[in-house]
Amino acid sequence: MKDIIIRIVKLEPMRVAYYRAISMTPEEDAMNTLRTWGDSKGFYSNPAKHYHFGFNNPPPSNPGDPQGEYGYECLISVGADVESEGEIKIKEITGGLYAVARCQGVENIYPTWMYLFNDWLQSSEFEFDEDNAPSLEQLINPLEQMQNKWIFDLYLPIRDKI
Repeated sequence: MKDIIIRIVKLEPMRVAYYRAISMTPEEDAMNTLRTWGDSKGFYSNPAKHYHFGFNNPPPSNPGDPQGEYGYECLISVGADVESEGEIKIKEITGGLYAVARCQGVENIYPTWMYLFNDWLQSSEFEFDEDNAPSLEQLINPLEQMQNKWIFDLYLPIRDKI
């Protein structure tokens, strides 16, 4: 984990379409619902133009070993001309300052989050910015079918230590 490169990024505000699922498998459920809708609009044909994010909402009670139902919200950036449609809603993400770490494969998401929170953040000149939550998971290659080849950028909201 020590070889993870952390980038400091200013995420600009963005308009997103989103879907939130609460289930035993909310990441998959939310992603599938948003993907079906997004594919019909052509949003997944250009992942560099339409960013794909997600975050726990509400988070599992035991993040390292989630059991029971919890929530996950999937988002995709959209233009001003896109409106809510059925289960797919529209909102604005405020943006802000983030520490960003990259990982590959869903199995590496949790360990990378733990490194960001427990190691990197503690030794950095930043602190967690709870006013700019949530922490975001950006799927870089949403067209990839194999979950172990998915590449994620994990966005931890930060601010200068007070």
